[in-house]
Amino acid sequence: MHAETQATTRPERLDLLIDNKAVATDDYFEVRDPGRFSDVVGLVANGRAEHADAAVRAAHKAFLAWRDVPVHQRVQKLLEAADAMKAIGA
Repeated sequence: MHAETQATTRPERLDLLIDNKAVATDDYFEVRDPGRFSDVVGLVANGRAEHADAAVRAAHKAFLAWRDVPVHQRVQKLLEAADAMKAIGA
């Protein structure tokens, strides 16, 4: 048997998503592979209070529009989102 080789890749950096926009921060934390804790698999933005406030405002704005969408259309959108996630293996 031969030794397993591991490609050295830079971990993906994930920004916050607020109001459908990527928001970078000045602080990121490491996400590690639970099966191989020495492997960093990603860097995720560490949000602060102002990011949480902006996210709540954006969610409220979206809710005001979403609540008027008929239930059958909301269900269809959620099913489409589920299908999209399944298609990418999420």
